[in-house]
Amino acid sequence: MVNKQFYSVIVGVESLSAALAFWHDTLGFSIINHSSGEDRDLAIMLGISKDGVAAQAMLGVDKQQTSALLHLVEFKNPAKAVRLDASPMDLCPKNIDLYSQDLDAHYQSMEKAGYPFRAPWQLLEVEDPSGLKQVKEGQIPGHDETNLGFMELVDMSLPFTAPGFSGMGPLVTVVSDADTEQEFYTKRLGLELCMTHQFSGPEIEKIVGLPPGKALDMRLLGDADDWFGRIELIEYQGISGENLYARAHAPATGALHLVYKTDDYSQSLTALAEYNGIGQQRSLDSGPYQGIILPVTTPAGFKLFING
Repeated sequence: MVNKQFYSVIVGVESLSAALAFWHDTLGFSIINHSSGEDRDLAIMLGISKDGVAAQAMLGVDKQQTSALLHLVEFKNPAKAVRLDASPMDLCPKNIDLYSQDLDAHYQSMEKAGYPFRAPWQLLEVEDPSGLKQVKEGQIPGHDETNLGFMELVDMSLPFTAPGFSGMGPLVTVVSDADTEQEFYTKRLGLELCMTHQFSGPEIEKIVGLPPGKALDMRLLGDADDWFGRIELIEYQGISGENLYARAHAPATGALHLVYKTDDYSQSLTALAEYNGIGQQRSLDSGPYQGIILPVTTPAGFKLFING
């Protein structure tokens, strides 16, 4: 089985410097490593031309972080963004969720920095084994059509950057069948079901742009004892969107893939036995994913990688 936290979320960008201005300069995330020029192993892994990577950076809350990392990749010839002109209900990687220390203050600071929120934050009532009961949430349009959710976990303590942000939280994917997708993550990858919730009403309608009277089914999977590196499944109730998962491949920009590390590659292969979404495994000699890399496509069409 894989580690329950994802190792990294890969985000394609047109300009690495512009993305770093947001993540590093504004949100205070630390640059763990940063390089310019070709990365043939990464290009092979992503299925693009060997000279297709122009620059990249790995970021975390601090330089000691070893999982739930953000991997920004600038492509030499970027394709259109995954979520270009997408609706909130379209099937694709929808957004990256981060944690906010003080969402009220961040509404003001982010607007001053040129990243205004879409709408006033909303207070959501939840039930979680950790004791979490309330979440304040708002969203902003990020670089490269990447939607970013900011959550303040009321009365919960997390490590924050100096400006008061933390992550990576869940990567949110919109799916048409949450039951089938959940079964893949729990039975094939060994993730835990951390939270389920049915959201409806004006609060969630304002956050995500949901039409009045509609609802969403949310499933949060990962490590039940850790808020970082999770995957969130969203299935909208009573409304459907276009399937855009075919766009979520390099060299497109926006949220593209998750990478999971495994301490027992053979066990992971056994768990995936007879699953028809497995791609060709490769061996990588350099970069952040040295070793064996195995592409796997979930039932919804989301491509992730297992690194052993």
